[in-house]
Amino acid sequence: MGSIAIRVFHDHERLRIPRALRVVALQATGKLAATKELSQYVPEFPNTFEACIEYAAYYGTRG
Repeated sequence: MGSIAIRVFHDHERLRIPRALRVVALQATGKLAATKELSQYVPEFPNTFEACIEYAAYYGTRG
């Protein structure tokens, strides 16, 4: 058992996905273990916000 993560490269200026999605198979099954494992691929990952928090902050500032 494990988890699947999808890495999406995107542009914050306009709707654009400059590179293909990257699917990453993880051995981790819990949130903390998955974060630790994903940090091997993306060192800044532990310092990022969850998508739902980031979206809420973004749309909350747009009135």
